[in-house]
Amino acid sequence: MTLRTYILGMIGNTILCFVFLIYIVNSFSPESAGFMGIFLFFLILFFFLVSFFTICSFYLRRKKSNNKVEFQQISISFRQAVFFAFIFSGILFLQSVQLLFWWSAILFITGMVLLEFYFIKKD
Repeated sequence: MTLRTYILGMIGNTILCFVFLIYIVNSFSPESAGFMGIFLFFLILFFFLVSFFTICSFYLRRKKSNNKVEFQQISISFRQAVFFAFIFSGILFLQSVQLLFWWSAILFITGMVLLEFYFIKKD
C-alpha cells in the first residue's frame, strides 16, 4: 500500500464517519436510542476522531521535519491519534454516564500519557 492510498483511505474514512455521525445525531434521541444507539455513536465518533487526528498529525509532522521516513511518521501519527480519540471519547462517555469529575479526567489523561511514554521508550 502506498502512502497516497493510505492517506486517501483515511480521508474517505473521515468523510464517511462524519456523515454517519451527523446521521446518528439527527436521527436518534439519546433517551430512545438505547444501548445500541449510544454504542454506535461512540464507535463512529472514535473512528472519525482517529482518522481526523491521524491526517492532521501526519501533515503537521510532514511540514515540521523532512528527515524522517514518512511511514514512520504515519505510524506515530496513527498511534497518537488513537490515544487522543480514546481520551476524547472516554471523557465524553464519562460525562454521559455522569462520572466525569476533574480528578477522574486527570487520572484518565495521565494514564493515556503514561501509555504513550511507554511506547515512546519502547521505540
